[in-house]
Amino acid sequence: MQRAFVALLKGDILSSLNFNPSLLPFLLTLLYVTLHLSFNFKNGARNILWLFGFTVLLMLANFVFKIILHF
Repeated sequence: MQRAFVALLKGDILSSLNFNPSLLPFLLTLLYVTLHLSFNFKNGARNILWLFGFTVLLMLANFVFKIILHF
């Protein structure tokens, strides 16, 4: 995820997604949690769970995909 973050900081979104496609949903989740703590959204906790679940699912899918391609 570090290489993906560095590529994102350099503005290279495609390389960032190639390194780790779950970085953008992870950062979106962190941003949403921060905003929810500040503004207390109506369905914020439910949305955080959905965002977190999607991010974890994407991380696991990326992990399995890279393992399958490695063999």
